[in-house]
Amino acid sequence: MSGAFHGDAGLKRKLLDRLTRHRDAGTLTFRGPVWDGTGGSPLGVSIRGTDIDVYASSYGYPPALAAILDLLAGFSDPDSAGFAIGWVAAVRPGADLSRIAALLAIELLAHPVLSNAPRAIVAELTALHQADADATPAPRERWRAVRAALAAPPADGLPPDADGLLETLGWPAAARSTLVGAMTGLPRLAAAMPRPEWPHAHERRAIAILHDLREEAAADIAAGAIIDYRARLTARDPVLAAGFFTNLEATNRTAIATAHSIARRCMAMLRAA
Repeated sequence: MSGAFHGDAGLKRKLLDRLTRHRDAGTLTFRGPVWDGTGGSPLGVSIRGTDIDVYASSYGYPPALAAILDLLAGFSDPDSAGFAIGWVAAVRPGADLSRIAALLAIELLAHPVLSNAPRAIVAELTALHQADADATPAPRERWRAVRAALAAPPADGLPPDADGLLETLGWPAAARSTLVGAMTGLPRLAAAMPRPEWPHAHERRAIAILHDLREEAAADIAAGAIIDYRARLTARDPVLAAGFFTNLEATNRTAIATAHSIARRCMAMLRAA
């Protein structure tokens, strides 16, 4: 394999020019992959289509990386265009990008959201992905064994659905769905990590009251009214409302920070390759 851009600096320049033109024209969008004939997502405008394999073969990026381009550009808001251009600008023509997917999987396994996961399982998954990164893949039987172990009940203290993140990372990162699934889920899981200042009992109570408020407002909703649930919850229970919306803002910040962190780590690996 000749590496990124097949070792051709001219191909890299052409791709950078194309992305820059779409950015300047306002036809670079951050949902996708998508190509509408005029503009689209970073992957879409790069190949004027949406086929991940076409992108991979055209520019020498492994399919597992091509599959996360649009996702990570979206994660990088408000500088999504900067990420899309940096995805190309940071990479040396001819660079070997084959290790990056597995190294990203290892980074995801080290996230604090999995701090209460069974250590033996996390260690085995880390070893399996490291073997792939080192181009010494482990026997398939080891992958099957760890996935079987993951079928056991999740460990106490794991955030909701964190066992699903482990199951996703129980497949080689070269499979294009592995990183897409893990990276999509991690910001949400990080945001769901317990906060001592906001117990689950408070959250459940606030959600129950919001449900009641929605039922009470059914006629207004049917008439097209916009309901100010913050004001209504505050009127019902000011202390609970203050805690609920403070926590909501904190969880949103955590999700955004986690997404930005994933995108930054990937960019750093591309730059170092």
